[in-house]
Amino acid sequence: MDKVLTVLTNTPLTITADSTVTDARIEVAENVKNANITISELKLELNEFNGSPLTVKSGSTLTLTISGKNTLDGYAAGPGILVENGAELTINGTEKDVLDVFGAQMQLYSDQGGTSGGQSVGFAGIGGPNSSDAYTYTGKITINGGTVNAHGYGYGAGIGGGDYGSGGTINGGVVTATTGEGLPGGWIDSTKANASGIGASQGQPGGVITITGGTVIAYGGYASAGIGGGTSDVTITGGN
Repeated sequence: MDKVLTVLTNTPLTITADSTVTDARIEVAENVKNANITISELKLELNEFNGSPLTVKSGSTLTLTISGKNTLDGYAAGPGILVENGAELTINGTEKDVLDVFGAQMQLYSDQGGTSGGQSVGFAGIGGPNSSDAYTYTGKITINGGTVNAHGYGYGAGIGGGDYGSGGTINGGVVTATTGEGLPGGWIDSTKANASGIGASQGQPGGVITITGGTVIAYGGYASAGIGGGTSDVTITGGN
């Protein structure tokens, strides 16, 4: 059984590990306002477990500061960072601080190693769950700084949703968002990449996306936009 560190207060926390962690997750409980977490040289690479390495539950707000090089890698049944509808995630850091995030490729893990169920295969790097209901899509995502590399898979956007989604706001930092094994050329294989780099899955509403600064690189998947897709409200007023 995997372990869960549940955050219940807004007391500032710094989370680090001397080696790669494969059996533990972080979860900000519902309705925790102003949670404050710094991850420092942390590698959570879930191995044969369901769920997201980091989850922000509905009604909660989290400021996530990245320090050094960090990896959050989902294995099955979840984005790299799950931001539930009604939750808010803000990411801060400098360009020297790196966060690599990978959405799960498997829909569901069992101890027999199989997959089953779900709306689609693959999840967002940073964003919401896979859902056929537009009202359960992604919460609010804001990136103010840091070097953030977010990779979705299948029907999961790099940043946004598994089906419906919202790419959020990018005010600064160096942000790369892709789908399809995290490779810019992954869009060539339609079985691995059916979503926007920033937005939602192929043809679905991408929500409101605002870019005011930073350097943003976004690769869409097969027949999908780099930024936006479906019906999206995209505003770009700055950045590179």
